[in-house]
Amino acid sequence: MDFQLTKEETLSLKQDFKIFLTEFMKNDLTKLVDRNLSSLIIDFMKFASFFESKKVGNTTVTELLLSRPKYIISLLEDVLNEVGTELGVSKRLHVRFFNLPVSTLKKIRDIRSSDIGKFLTIEGIIRRASQVKVIEIRRTLQCPICGYTLTIEFGKESPRICPGCRKRIRFLVLDKEVVDIQRLIVEDSFENLEGYEQPSRIPVILKDDLTDPQIVKKFAPGTKVKIYGFVDLLPTKRRSTEYGFILEANNIEPIEQTYEEIEITKEDEEKILKLASDPNIYEKLKRSIAPALYGYDKIKEALVLQLFGGVKKIKPDGSVSRGDIHILLIGDPGVGKSAILLSFSKIAPKARYVSAKGATAVGLTASVVRDEMLGTWAVEAGVLVLANKGFAVVDEIDKMSKEDRAAMHSAMEQQIITVDKANVHATLKAETTILAAANPKYGRFDPEKPIADQIDLPPTLLNRFDLIFSIRDVPDIKKDKEIAKHILKGHKSPEEIKPEIPPDLLKKYISYARTRVKPKLTEEAKEEILNFYVNLRKKAAGTPDAPIPISPRQLEALIRLAEASAKIQLREYVTREDAQRAIDLFKYFLRTMAYDPELGQIDIDRVMTQTPKSRRDKIKIVKNIITQLAKSPDYSDGVPFSEILKEFKNYEPADKSDDEVRGELEEIIKLLSKNGEIYSPSFGKYLPTI
Repeated sequence: MDFQLTKEETLSLKQDFKIFLTEFMKNDLTKLVDRNLSSLIIDFMKFASFFESKKVGNTTVTELLLSRPKYIISLLEDVLNEVGTELGVSKRLHVRFFNLPVSTLKKIRDIRSSDIGKFLTIEGIIRRASQVKVIEIRRTLQCPICGYTLTIEFGKESPRICPGCRKRIRFLVLDKEVVDIQRLIVEDSFENLEGYEQPSRIPVILKDDLTDPQIVKKFAPGTKVKIYGFVDLLPTKRRSTEYGFILEANNIEPIEQTYEEIEITKEDEEKILKLASDPNIYEKLKRSIAPALYGYDKIKEALVLQLFGGVKKIKPDGSVSRGDIHILLIGDPGVGKSAILLSFSKIAPKARYVSAKGATAVGLTASVVRDEMLGTWAVEAGVLVLANKGFAVVDEIDKMSKEDRAAMHSAMEQQIITVDKANVHATLKAETTILAAANPKYGRFDPEKPIADQIDLPPTLLNRFDLIFSIRDVPDIKKDKEIAKHILKGHKSPEEIKPEIPPDLLKKYISYARTRVKPKLTEEAKEEILNFYVNLRKKAAGTPDAPIPISPRQLEALIRLAEASAKIQLREYVTREDAQRAIDLFKYFLRTMAYDPELGQIDIDRVMTQTPKSRRDKIKIVKNIITQLAKSPDYSDGVPFSEILKEFKNYEPADKSDDEVRGELEEIIKLLSKNGEIYSPSFGKYLPTI
């Protein structure tokens, strides 16, 4: 709805604006001129203080600014440009406000038609950012006959008859006024969502100096922002009476994403300090994760350490050692993986739960999409970018897209995501802790096989998880009885199955520790970790092609786990006990996931690669069998599979079934053929490649 003041009211208001700018904002105006800036940034509270008693009709100027911002700001900008001209400024100046009252703060999902035209503040995460484009806002036309000139706003049709000479003519275009424009898609911050509510989105338009290259850099997808602007209507379809909302930004500010955003009162702090000093705090924390699930003590302990995280370190050469701990769960059907993930997502600050299988085209990392409104390409952030400085809880991670797999490597280690598509080159932050779950390819987890053979994830990606656990459904009379009792208790008295620490307090406890505690390793802790690492490596030293029990990447994981243990008790130093807790947890991981039953030793390659030491040995054996048999004149046209199998059985345990031996040999022959080390001259016969 159009709004206008009378001529007298307008003149009076402009005079007041001039006094406000030249006297009340004198220092800011001087800075604007000296630094050659394009916008005067005004504190709303300063404006409200000056115009506290000034009224236009029955309405104060401050109320008018909030209810009719476009009109009032246009008058203020007219006065600013008059003053600017007097000060020797030739370019168009803008007025931008910040620090609006709390009453203007609106969640995106709560914006309604009653907010149209009003001055609002929204907070959210940038989901998508288009490229900057130039659009025309008005043009100056001239009649070629009488020379009459007029200005036409963008979107309005030019008159067919000249107002001057009253003749039907085609106007000449004397001048076009253009402006830079960028469109953002901003969505509600997920830490403010209730339950599993879908975050709402709104398109935001940035114009003119808000698209300055230095400003655009600050507002990449995944950045949390506060935007002050005016709500308008956006047609959802051409010639439609159905509209959506759009926000024209007057000003935009980045919000630093830290765990301090979670408000912690003095009373909360006292409760947190009391918890941290409790000698049973580790047990209480474990019982606060998925209390409806019985057991899984070691896995829950790992998740507790993951919640608190290690310490991020920036080295003198600029390289970064992450503090986030990544954990992968591989489980049989019906063992409660999803329940663990959901429980974790409820207590972790800034957590986003997603199923990789159901993720959109943007996926987990980031993508480039077409912005239909501006006709340009836009970068859209995926879950890991949106959860920057928080937690990404990803179910069915083995189902993610090929594009995500390629980007996940740098996201998990360097904690950045690079996008290079459609002439768009962007680097996005992804300082995100990842808890993921995957399903075995063949239904149930087989401890006899390497992990890479059982889930559809590349070994290079598996290598970036600090800890990997299997959750197996193995019948055990004693354990099954306890599980059944726990489930029945939950059905009979649900109120008794509750977390030891209330979720709200736990979330504040985690935020407090992650924000304020940066523990350093003591000499005792260093010695404990060093001895464990060296003693494990010693077993492989001096033996050619021996299985590697632990690598430097796992050493860094140990340090992160020890630091997380110290954070739980809010200590400034990592003690020997913290190091031992991390080592015990790591030993459990190695025993359950990296133990090779054929060698009777720990082989980290069973977790991190597709070819552990025992498999490498068998590959050499099969290749040697084919090479030796191929020397016989009887097999000049190829060694039959049956002969290879006969020889291969001599190297396999006697208790292994014929089907198992045959299956393993078939896999090895496929691998050798794929790598070009053998070839098949005819069906079922093989020769070594020369």
